[in-house]
Amino acid sequence: TEIRTHSKTAQMQLEALQRQLGPEFGPVQVVLPSVSAAPEAAPVSEALRFIEAHQKDFRTRTEATLWFDREAARLATLRSPAMARGLFEDSLASVASGKSHFLDVLQDSLVIRRWQDAPLSVGASIQQARREMAEWRQTTTEVERQIAGHRDPRSVWRKLWGADQQLLSLQREKDSALAQIELHRATIDRLETRWEQERPAWEQEAAEKNAQRLEKQSEAAKRLHALRAEVLGELERREALPQTNTTFDTQYAESIRRKLRKGITPEEIWLDMLLLKDYSRQEQVELETLICQILAEGKNGPGRMSWS
Repeated sequence: TEIRTHSKTAQMQLEALQRQLGPEFGPVQVVLPSVSAAPEAAPVSEALRFIEAHQKDFRTRTEATLWFDREAARLATLRSPAMARGLFEDSLASVASGKSHFLDVLQDSLVIRRWQDAPLSVGASIQQARREMAEWRQTTTEVERQIAGHRDPRSVWRKLWGADQQLLSLQREKDSALAQIELHRATIDRLETRWEQERPAWEQEAAEKNAQRLEKQSEAAKRLHALRAEVLGELERREALPQTNTTFDTQYAESIRRKLRKGITPEEIWLDMLLLKDYSRQEQVELETLICQILAEGKNGPGRMSWS
């Protein structure tokens, strides 16, 4: 009369047992164990948790084998290794304080736009410099076209008194555009010079980053290799389970039909059968499926139990 319970399912089983024993045995006493007396739940193996987490990746042993092979090949190499040039271009283009020179002063005063508060990276600075150079080259070409087609509309007398101000303005605009091109070219040259000077350090940093990533991938590959045999064995056991229980349907089908004809609910039948044997989770699912199939055959109820 003393049964220890830890879950709602166990409580439902106790109620079904009470109905099965009848009133002559009296009520079933449920004793909730104390914290010290509670038996520790069996730990779920890492392989079972792994299979549950990767249900979308594989369901059979063959699919799991292919998945493990693909993961091992992926973890064997770096998909996108860090490159020294890429790390350099991700760094800031501005030099450290106290190391500024004349070209940096020119860039800060003439090249960098006023709204650009945050410093750009090396790669962004090079791209911006090339884009600006292309725009200034277009401006230079347009100004040269205007200079070539310019005609002084003034009279001879006014030409003697002074130079053509419109032509001077065009020439100043051309000189300004050429100066901007040279400033941006000097920025690119300065960054390329810095790259040549700092290249060994960036190559070492890239090698260290790649080594760290390879180490992490190696650890993940070792973990998968350790789980592989257990996971494949569990999947093989699950696939072989229906074959070993070929008499499961015929063994219980007629008994379930008789109980249903007596008016016993599918839930009570399922719980009563669980009290007779310690079924695995897969066997519980198969038993529930069998009861639902029998219900569908006799049209005695819904195709799925309400508590499923």
